[in-house]
Amino acid sequence: MRVSGGSRFVWVRPGLLDYKSQGTDPPANEGGAPDHPVRKLDSAVINFYLTSLEEQEQSYDTVRCPFEEGGAAFEGSRIRLETHTQVAVRELDCILGFFRPILHGS
Repeated sequence: MRVSGGSRFVWVRPGLLDYKSQGTDPPANEGGAPDHPVRKLDSAVINFYLTSLEEQEQSYDTVRCPFEEGGAAFEGSRIRLETHTQVAVRELDCILGFFRPILHGS
């Protein structure tokens, strides 16, 4: 599942409202502002949405989402120095292997 793009975010608000209906506060993103690299709230909302899809017999093995972080790459730029995409593998059987890069000098 790709988590980005305009109308795809209509599912975010119900995830937050579910916490309010249960009388609990949602978790907060943590870490240094403005990027908050520990994204507990983001994770909880995405997991809420994926759980609601599973109840409708829809599921996703992987989820990917871009995160725009860091300062501008150059003056006037919308490109951020630390922008990256995170991939979450929800179905571990999808992992066929992994590699470790060779680090020179170690």
